[in-house]
Amino acid sequence: MSLATVTLAQNKAAEVKATLAQNQAKIRSCQQQARRQAKSLLQGGLSCAAVRRVLAVYAVSEWDLGLAVQAAQRLSSLATSDARFPTSESVRTLFTEHDLDDLLQVFDDGHALWVPARKFASQWAVRRGRLRATDAVDPDLLRQKVASFWRSASYLANKFSHQDIVWINVDETCVTCSPACPTGCVVGAHCWKTPPANAHMRVKKDTSRKTFTYVAMIASRPCIQAALPHFLVCSESRMPKLVARAFKALPPSRLQLLRGKSSWVTAETFVTILTELQKALQPWLPAVKPILLLDCACPHLPKKVLSFAQKKGLQLLFVPSCGTSLLQPLDIFAFAAFKIYLRRKYQEHRRTALDGHPDLLAWVWQLGQAGQDFFGKRKWAHAFAGVGCGGDVSQLHSSLKNFMGNPVSFPLPAKPTDAELALIWPKRRKMSYAAAYLF
Repeated sequence: MSLATVTLAQNKAAEVKATLAQNQAKIRSCQQQARRQAKSLLQGGLSCAAVRRVLAVYAVSEWDLGLAVQAAQRLSSLATSDARFPTSESVRTLFTEHDLDDLLQVFDDGHALWVPARKFASQWAVRRGRLRATDAVDPDLLRQKVASFWRSASYLANKFSHQDIVWINVDETCVTCSPACPTGCVVGAHCWKTPPANAHMRVKKDTSRKTFTYVAMIASRPCIQAALPHFLVCSESRMPKLVARAFKALPPSRLQLLRGKSSWVTAETFVTILTELQKALQPWLPAVKPILLLDCACPHLPKKVLSFAQKKGLQLLFVPSCGTSLLQPLDIFAFAAFKIYLRRKYQEHRRTALDGHPDLLAWVWQLGQAGQDFFGKRKWAHAFAGVGCGGDVSQLHSSLKNFMGNPVSFPLPAKPTDAELALIWPKRRKMSYAAAYLF
């Protein structure tokens, strides 16, 4: 057999092999598409992306099931006469069967899958006048809410003027085990979506969906800031016992792990957080009066939380609903920089990781250092003064000052009326018991 014949046969074999590989890829693609269609039919004609949008509508609208059902019916590919067409029961089932740790990422700006879902949810809610956000709230009503908050802050500052007041803000934020990689990553061409602009590092789906709730605290006094605890709320399935035990064996830090059935903060979890906070403040009590700024998240509002705080000598001051973008110190002055800090530290851990993916224990240890390296090395008195807790109107942050029309003074330090207090709470929340515990 001549050399030319052998070369021709080899080329032919290579062509057949390449064609076979292409056919196999098409078969896998068809099989995957068939699985997706079958799953979509089981979910009422909703694709995976549509399911995320429906769940985002449900979360953004403060668990308005009717609004989520409307979104599901709009996104469904089935006819309205089909028995599997989305109903309130099927949407509720989507929520109960969905991974709650994954759902937490709807509020994470760095997650590529949930960002478009949240954008759709915001637009959907705004068009129907149901969005619980600053952009969808009547500006005049929001100004009344801000004025009510200022009156409450002035009243408490005057009431405890005989003590040294320390302002403390407690808030939750979502942290992921794989923060978004910045530009400049070196990856293979198979990781490109549209080369080369969107080059990205391949991350396992389980890792990208692994999220925790980080409970941060800042105080107006540096000496107290150094003693404040921080918390990482995580589910038992996402945080193995072995990792939790290994973290406790490491040198102590300000971070405490709170393992439970999910990564959501519950009322019971928040009572535990208040207990640990009161222990940390014990050396300064009763000479110092702590005033805690909290938003109107569901775990902060139950009667047992308000009662427990009162028994422990912790005065609560609530940021009005829909007003966190103007009045929540952590949201305005801390969390954006905190997420940048975490992304930078994640990149540092990637450089030393064996396969480019930091170990879970190493990442949790890094989160444990944030209380000292990030929150502890900054002074936060300006954050409280910027939202109106410092008594000086000139120190308000620019967005708040412009929104309120450049005020020249704060409201008089009088006890808030029932009407003013009602402006604080979410519209559908009944808080008739709150006044007895707050004032």
